[in-house]
Amino acid sequence: MEGNPSSLHVLGVEEDESPSTDAEWTSWIQRHTAQHCLVPTDYGMARMAAFLGSRQVAAHQLALQGADLEVCGDYKGAMRYYTKAYRQWASLDSILEGGVPVDVRKEAVQAGYLESPQNVLLDVMDTTKARASTAVVCASQQPLLSHEGIANLLKLQSSIYESQSPLENNPENQRHAHKQACMMNNPPHYRLQNQYPAIVGKLLAFCQYACNEGEWASPGGPLEHVPQHDSILQTLSIRVMELWEYQVGGGLTDSYHYDTDSVITLVALLSDPSHFDGGDFRTYELGDTHTTHPLGRGHAVAFCSHKYHNITPITRGCRKSLVMELWQGGVGHEGR
Repeated sequence: MEGNPSSLHVLGVEEDESPSTDAEWTSWIQRHTAQHCLVPTDYGMARMAAFLGSRQVAAHQLALQGADLEVCGDYKGAMRYYTKAYRQWASLDSILEGGVPVDVRKEAVQAGYLESPQNVLLDVMDTTKARASTAVVCASQQPLLSHEGIANLLKLQSSIYESQSPLENNPENQRHAHKQACMMNNPPHYRLQNQYPAIVGKLLAFCQYACNEGEWASPGGPLEHVPQHDSILQTLSIRVMELWEYQVGGGLTDSYHYDTDSVITLVALLSDPSHFDGGDFRTYELGDTHTTHPLGRGHAVAFCSHKYHNITPITRGCRKSLVMELWQGGVGHEGR
């Protein structure tokens, strides 16, 4: 990146609106990100059925009746309705992805469902296109997060753990080995966003810059179907902000890992790289090759969430990072 990556103008913040106070950053975040869920509460199932035809609408209604019976414990009755629904619309009988059966999603997309801007789906990104896209690194000498900003993040983590154990804060920590994540922005308090809006705003601005730089939302790009207004941020909201700690043995070793349902992911390194070994952030590219993205303390990398990424195991020390995921699912969610 040319110039200073922490410069608000370079990040996409116009000079005439450059925020400086917490109140100004809070206002900027509210103006530049979606404040409500753009995806229907049924993940678009009813809308997709209506789009595809009366046969699909009838089948969907049968499936809903089956679901009601299942909730009441009438499993035999539920299966009768499910069987009728599946015979009428075979795509219903497929695994869920982004809240809807994967074959229903494919059928709707192929029929042109996403050509109407009001039709929004979670997890419609093509992993092959995402894999071919460029991860954008904050490469200037000046980091995205200052030493003071990192200190504030670590102070907030300590404060959260004073009132919640790691398991209370994030039950998924129970299945993590040699690593844990602190959820920094859970409702109803949204502590990270409310206490340090300047940090959040700069990270969001870098996500917008990375999307423009990587041309992710351009025709043919992995995010071309994500609705946009003046910027892609205006149709996205913060899904999670997690402070990850990796101890010796901890890593993310699945080469095909990606962030289901999210749209843009940012990883900012909070530790000095000299304080740990291993812990390399990598993306798994077309051609089955890994690309390592070296990060300095306070530097960040942003990428399409469906781009495969992983972290090599820690062999010495401790690696801390902040992960932010943006999606179309709205604010107000606890954890994932």
